Amino acid sequence: MVVDEDALAPYALVDLRDIRRLGAVTGFNVVAEVRWHNAPPERYELRNGELELLATPRNGMGAGRTQALHSFLFDALEDHPADHYVLMLWGHAYGFGYGRPGADRVAFQDLAVVFEQFNEQRGGVKLDILACNSCRIGKVETVFELRDVVKYLVSSQVGVPFEGWPLRAVLGELSKTPTLSPEQFAQMMVTAYCDWYRRRTVSMSMLDMEGSGKTITLVEALGNALLAHVEDAQELQHVHEAFVRAANNEEETEPVVDLYELCLHLTQLTESSSIRAAATALLDALQAPDFIARHDGTGPGSERLHGIGLFVPHVSLDVGSKIYEKLGLANARMWTGVVRRLEAADKHRIVMESIAAMEAETWRQAGVLPPPAE
Repeated sequence: MVVDEDALAPYALVDLRDIRRLGAVTGFNVVAEVRWHNAPPERYELRNGELELLATPRNGMGAGRTQALHSFLFDALEDHPADHYVLMLWGHAYGFGYGRPGADRVAFQDLAVVFEQFNEQRGGVKLDILACNSCRIGKVETVFELRDVVKYLVSSQVGVPFEGWPLRAVLGELSKTPTLSPEQFAQMMVTAYCDWYRRRTVSMSMLDMEGSGKTITLVEALGNALLAHVEDAQELQHVHEAFVRAANNEEETEPVVDLYELCLHLTQLTESSSIRAAATALLDALQAPDFIARHDGTGPGSERLHGIGLFVPHVSLDVGSKIYEKLGLANARMWTGVVRRLEAADKHRIVMESIAAMEAETWRQAGVLPPPAE
């Protein structure tokens, strides 16, 4: 748990309380580390029904967050040898990593390196489940970076409430049936999370990373098709409109579009046969269960969420191109060129809307109706 602001502290305490309330468990171990805001980090372990504070973790706590994660995982290997491991990352996430921009962030690439080292110590066996108690981790860029080091990714493509995961319910189910397979446990996590928030707009997905290869290939193919046609001004307008329609309702927080919705709107708006074909192929792949193995959502707007998002800087945030281009997906000729053209189209739309609003206000103050649009 990374408590990088005081507002998160009460929710971390609630989660620690819920872990303690599990009581004595058999068949699995629970260890939690909290990186408190403006306070020393602490590590706890559920032992004999009590949550005990560990005085001296074997590999230390690590100065930075990446080193801390490395120490946490390797201590788990030494202290609790097991057939399966589930790691839950808890805290704020923005863009392409954990932590606020400019702070001690852990980028997706950093996670991949740590998980690769962890897997090597397990004889090449991947981390079974990475569960994310964080906002908007469920996007293509995350999958691209972690697909070779994680078996199942359980994450949301939209925001996660500060209350986070219902740990007592999730771990309680495991306590009842400690023989659950990683696949069964990941499926249960999705259901338990959405059942907990049935009156709020939430979304959670279980992604089978080993089945992501076809989707990644088709995403790159769609990016190349878009790049080949957005020089045409009219087609650029169609593509831009598709991205805007597919944007999450939280686009002002982070610019993410639903990948399924994007492809759907592209098939309806584009005049390019190659873009339509690429979008249709990706739609078909997203409906197959070999990648999005389980998805659930509830609340207003959840019908527009299908399990996986795509980070698109043009929608809202002003994201530096150097940060974006560091992603392996961008280096594979993914969206860099398309995004730059979409940014230009978005700025043009904003300028034109601002001019229209100014003209309307001028006519209103003059007390007359504006002339009809040409």
